[in-house]
Amino acid sequence: MSEVIGRGDLVFESEPITGTARWFREPQDVIDSIDTDLESTIAVVEYGGTTFLGPVLGRLAGIVCMKGSLRSHLGIVSREYDIPCVMALQADRPIETGESIQMVFSDVDFPGEDGLDGKAAILANGS
Repeated sequence: MSEVIGRGDLVFESEPITGTARWFREPQDVIDSIDTDLESTIAVVEYGGTTFLGPVLGRLAGIVCMKGSLRSHLGIVSREYDIPCVMALQADRPIETGESIQMVFSDVDFPGEDGLDGKAAILANGS
């Protein structure tokens, strides 16, 4: 069973996505990633601004945003571009850059829980 790292708001329902977490904390992080392969990268960001991730947005496997709402620009644009996204993550522990994580977007049951009820879960992959 995978470890549940946290739950957040489901932007839109999608198949589960597995990838490598990468924190983008400042513009230089985005600039440094422009010439890298990001197709299996799940971006982890603090706030829901799209301009910040703009140069790499279309190349990401998914996005986890710690704050913001479904009405945040990042939530709206990710839905329009069909990029799996979780907003307002309530994390039980920090997500580390380089960690393999899975984004689960449907109403699945975990032992001792009644399901996600419109939420998405972030799981540590392979725990």
